[in-house]
Amino acid sequence: MKIIVHVGPHRTGTTSIQALLAESRDDLLRSRIWYPKCQYVATAHHVLAWQVLGRDLRAIGAADESRSATSILASWIDEARMRSCNTLVLSSEDFSIFRDKEWWKLRSFVGPAVTWHFVAARRDPTEAARSAYSHLLLSGLSQEFDEVKDILRKGTAEFFEYVELLARMQSWCSIHLVGYSDTPKYLASMIRTLVGSSVTSKVLPRSESPSLNARLDADVCDYLLAFNRLNTPGFVLDPLTGALPADFYGRVDGERPKIAWVAGLVESVMKSEMQHRDAS
Repeated sequence: MKIIVHVGPHRTGTTSIQALLAESRDDLLRSRIWYPKCQYVATAHHVLAWQVLGRDLRAIGAADESRSATSILASWIDEARMRSCNTLVLSSEDFSIFRDKEWWKLRSFVGPAVTWHFVAARRDPTEAARSAYSHLLLSGLSQEFDEVKDILRKGTAEFFEYVELLARMQSWCSIHLVGYSDTPKYLASMIRTLVGSSVTSKVLPRSESPSLNARLDADVCDYLLAFNRLNTPGFVLDPLTGALPADFYGRVDGERPKIAWVAGLVESVMKSEMQHRDAS
């Protein structure tokens, strides 16, 4: 069996790619490709990544998940085999946090009969950091970009360093990097790399081209930062570890709609002013 792992990293359109693959399970199945459906997050496989990493599964609604990571993977492999599929496709941006120790845990369980293939998007770490900053601003972050830039760049930069080392030093997996862009052409290229050209045409038309990671306008960021400093002053990242506030996941659900509404209002006012200036 072949396991193809979409490893992200973060801020490279992963949610859009996962949604397209999930919507196309039946088409993939007819091509003997299995994209497992997880009961907690139907479009992705964070439960496996988080179980390997020892994360708190309550944040993805999986507090009652008692199976080990290897048991979860075993169930997905069994599902693929029962459906006569010879390829298993997995996707979670948190696979990008894995290093040799984490991959070895899964590799040693499935043994040498399984071949591994990694697919990732290559995006400039600073651009990824700016996209992540916009995302966090919408969740309530109250720090300027320069205060958190290095920690937001760090994860992406370290991931690519690891991938390059893996490509040079290891023979147990193959690696394919796809250059990131915020266009449908990128989506097509990524899907083609994951599941093959013959299936790509069946996957993409199932949904309108989703909106990829676009960062907020600089002026909108300034307004949101001022808003967050008044309303969510405690939402800060640790500049050394990048750790989120302890109540981050509980906070996001309550704050994000309000902050997103403010961002939309600011953006609409700015567009209206720009159109007024152009007209005059």
